[in-house]
Amino acid sequence: IHAVDPRGATALHWAARDGGDQVVPFLLSRGARANVKDRHGWTPLMLSVQDYRSVAVRSLLKVEGLDIDATTIAEKRHCIMLASGDALG
Repeated sequence: IHAVDPRGATALHWAARDGGDQVVPFLLSRGARANVKDRHGWTPLMLSVQDYRSVAVRSLLKVEGLDIDATTIAEKRHCIMLASGDALG
């Protein structure tokens, strides 16, 4: 659950972006860390917001202690900017 790929992404990162609707809740129920950032500073919440993954977003927002103010490293984007479609500037 906590293993990372060469880009620093966990299974929760991938599920938040590309997984089926049941994968994010499953990983969270098994202890996946919702605030972990990949090497570019992206959290699973950021990925799910950017890709309009509503089930993943709702599941992640239920996590106690979720950092909704996290920003990416280079672009300094945060979830509100990504949700508004401002991901490209």
